[in-house]
Amino acid sequence: MHPALSADGKRLFFASNMPGTFGEYDIYVSDVNSDGNLGVAKNLGQKVNTEKNDLYPNVVGTNTLFFASEGREGHGGLDVYMTQVGQRKVGLAVNLGSDINSGEDDFAITFTKENGKGYVMSNRGKNKNSFQRVAFFYDGEKNSDE
Repeated sequence: MHPALSADGKRLFFASNMPGTFGEYDIYVSDVNSDGNLGVAKNLGQKVNTEKNDLYPNVVGTNTLFFASEGREGHGGLDVYMTQVGQRKVGLAVNLGSDINSGEDDFAITFTKENGKGYVMSNRGKNKNSFQRVAFFYDGEKNSDE
């Protein structure tokens, strides 16, 4: 579930609970062949995946992977992490911190084409069963209209 295509269209990232996971759901990658068929799904390993759920992959550019995990020491619930994913190497996942993550579930992250603005989906509001988009700025400049 949660398929995400790299900007160059050459890799598909997704979450799955197929046999061979480290936990409940893990994040995998498959090469997209020139004919549109997918290569063998490869688990991104323990630098990304944990014994619990690792979900909502989102690739920015070709190598920057954002995802949500509930299996690491974080702020609570699902937290958003970032790592670099090359063709043969996966970097260590880094928690995006308290400006992005809260004590509740924070998961799908997107960036706008406007410089320095993005959103994280979260259930940190009063009603834990409803989701909201929480805006953030990542270049240090805040827009007083928001």
